[in-house]
Amino acid sequence: WDAPQIDYGIGLGGRRRIRSFVRRLINEWDLRRLYPGSNPDIEETEFKLNYAEDKDLEQETRDQSIAEGDQPDDSTQS
Repeated sequence: WDAPQIDYGIGLGGRRRIRSFVRRLINEWDLRRLYPGSNPDIEETEFKLNYAEDKDLEQETRDQSIAEGDQPDDSTQS
């Protein structure tokens, strides 16, 4: 399969990261190879990491309480 010529979208304003550029080309080539005659419209969104603590994830689990010495309820075991 010969990869078709693709409009690279260079000069559309803003700078693209090379990783985003390469990922877009590979995804478009894959879609065109799998679905000949298609013209995929790939949408990109920026993902921003957030390293703030999430208090909902800090809840103690049943396994942690058992490891700390609490005895499990006999009613939950079968």
